[in-house]
Amino acid sequence: MTLHEAIELVLKENKRPMSAKDIADEINNRNLYQRGDGNPVPTSQIHARVKNYPLLFKKTLAREIALLSPPGEATSTTKTTPLPETERVKPSITKYENTLTLENFRTYKNRTSIALAPVTILTGKNNAGKSTIFKSQILLSDYLNSDNQLILEFDGLSAHKHKIDCIDNALSWGSGNKSFTIEYNKDGYGFTFTFDKNKNQGVLGNLLIMHEKSGYMLSMRRLSQYRFSLHLDIEFIDTYFKPEPTKEDIEMIALDEILNKLKKERSEINKHILNIDKAFQGSPMYINLLEKKKTINERLKNTRFQIANLSEGSQKKEFESKYQIGVEIDLSDEIETPDFKIASIIRRSLLNIFNSENFRKEFGTSDKNKDRFKLFRFTDYLTRAMMFNVYHLGPNRTHQARLYINRNRENEINEIMNFYAHNEPAKGSKVDRFLKNWMQEFDIGEEIEVVPVQATASYIVITDNGKKQNLTDKGFGAGQVLTMLLKIVNEVQKSKPSRHTNRFQRIALPTIIIEEPETNLHPEFQSKLAEMFYDAHKLFGIRFILETHSEYLIRKTQSLINKTNDQGVFKIYYVDKTKGIYEMRYREDGKFIDEFGSGFFDESTNLTLDLF
Repeated sequence: MTLHEAIELVLKENKRPMSAKDIADEINNRNLYQRGDGNPVPTSQIHARVKNYPLLFKKTLAREIALLSPPGEATSTTKTTPLPETERVKPSITKYENTLTLENFRTYKNRTSIALAPVTILTGKNNAGKSTIFKSQILLSDYLNSDNQLILEFDGLSAHKHKIDCIDNALSWGSGNKSFTIEYNKDGYGFTFTFDKNKNQGVLGNLLIMHEKSGYMLSMRRLSQYRFSLHLDIEFIDTYFKPEPTKEDIEMIALDEILNKLKKERSEINKHILNIDKAFQGSPMYINLLEKKKTINERLKNTRFQIANLSEGSQKKEFESKYQIGVEIDLSDEIETPDFKIASIIRRSLLNIFNSENFRKEFGTSDKNKDRFKLFRFTDYLTRAMMFNVYHLGPNRTHQARLYINRNRENEINEIMNFYAHNEPAKGSKVDRFLKNWMQEFDIGEEIEVVPVQATASYIVITDNGKKQNLTDKGFGAGQVLTMLLKIVNEVQKSKPSRHTNRFQRIALPTIIIEEPETNLHPEFQSKLAEMFYDAHKLFGIRFILETHSEYLIRKTQSLINKTNDQGVFKIYYVDKTKGIYEMRYREDGKFIDEFGSGFFDESTNLTLDLF
């Protein structure tokens, strides 16, 4: 029995959430799981294993562990048949991933989690729930960029994107539950927002922020309209000041580098083997290559074994908060001049406590100014950590016109061109080279000029083979691709700090959500899109969520993984009305382990068979 199966068994039999310590004690007492070193299972290992199975376990506000599915129900997501060595998937690299979890939000009544890669692709039949994923992100982005984070407004800047005009349309239909939850993790912190229905509006009901490595946390719970309870582990503040890496951290990084190096060597050898003619497959050179491949496979196996042992056997310090603050917040006196951003509320609520002599006596601190400085730094970091910026491009992101009106919001190209006209990248800069390279790859032209007209409109001039022409004279697909390219360029330009901005004021690069990026594109260009998004992430760190039905785009991601060995950059999810949402996992060679739903990759085969 594996450790996560032992945890699942204990929770099922007890039929209630349990602390990590109680679970570890029961597993050890009943001898349900044997560690390789013979030592009992520590609570830190329970926390680590629960974190690795977000589709099976969750942590409650009381920091207890619970099953996502009710006791007695099958948890098919974890009952996988062991794969042969050739089909084993390397676990996704955690530095790439953010996780999004929805519960009782629109089509996702039950708790549903997906790991978001730099390029996340959603596919599946129409009306299966793909749009719910990005609607939740657009709504949350509007909320976190608002001045009043006690209220969930549905008429923010991106209301025309998510089109959820009231709390009733956000709640899962027919559930009877009057609250929904959105969770995400970022930079080592987990954020859980629960919004309640209060008359006809949404209000913040609960907020939980947890440092994933230590388990220290901060929580806010609504008591009445303007009253909240705030609980904080004092040590949580120090988590924003990054500690030195541990010996285990350094060793894990070194092993991961060795693993990637060996995989690249094996990939090169495989290419040489494939290029050898059949007539020479008994030659000494061919036999030598096979021997080298065998040696590398053995080294890969040993390296993976070392990584697994290090992960299982690492004795991480079990963090238990020694100092906790509980305070009740009453904001009723501040409604005339509201500053209801969460970080500001926390700062104001804790400032008086940090200033008091009793606080320094109780928690053993002596420097009042140092404590205040840490509090201000903590809330500054919190503001940045919570940033959740997304931008949505719909399938009708462009239109053909000689002149584009800047304030026309029917198509994204109007606003995008207006910004580009006033923020054009420097000639020869990295972002300028990116734009021109991909303009040529998609046969748009070599140069672009956005010409403003009396600050109310703009038109686009494309230089192609030395000839200048209006964008309208190019194909409609050119405008579709150019809109995406300019949006990427604009976001990179926005993120550049000026000499007047500090690191807390810098604009974080967003996640760009694009519906049907393949619209109006030839199959060859649909395939190139995968390379363009990969390039944009590698150069600038921009992340993407793509909703697509393009088999060519998806096939190209397989080719890129096979060629680059860059595991984790792409994730593909198939959204099915019956099965829900599930990941299409890649093998190391880029092939899929899981199968698409019917009517996708098999459709061309079915049509061919119809001819016979």
